[in-house]
Amino acid sequence: MVGISALSTLTMIVYPRVARAIGLDTPTTGTFLGATIHDVAQVRGCWLQHVQGASLVKLIRVATLLPVIMFAVTFMRATGKAERGTVRGDGVDV
Repeated sequence: MVGISALSTLTMIVYPRVARAIGLDTPTTGTFLGATIHDVAQVRGCWLQHVQGASLVKLIRVATLLPVIMFAVTFMRATGKAERGTVRGDGVDV
C-alpha cells in the first residue's frame, strides 16, 4: 500500500509535466491524469494544481467499476466459463 501511494504521489507531480512535454491540450491532459492516477485524492490535488477535467474523469472511472464487474460476472456465467471453486483453503465450496 505504501508503494502504491508513493508512486501515485510521484505521478501526481510527474504526469502533468509529461503531458505538457508531449503537447497535450488541457482536456486531453485532464483525461490522461484522471485515467492514470490511482487515488481520487491525488487526482483532485493534481486537478487543483493543473487541470480541471482530471477529477471528473477519475470519478467516472471509479463509477464504472461496478457495472463493468457486473457485466463480466454475468457474461462469464452465461457463457459457462465461470467455475465454482474453493475460496477458502479448507475445501469448502462457496
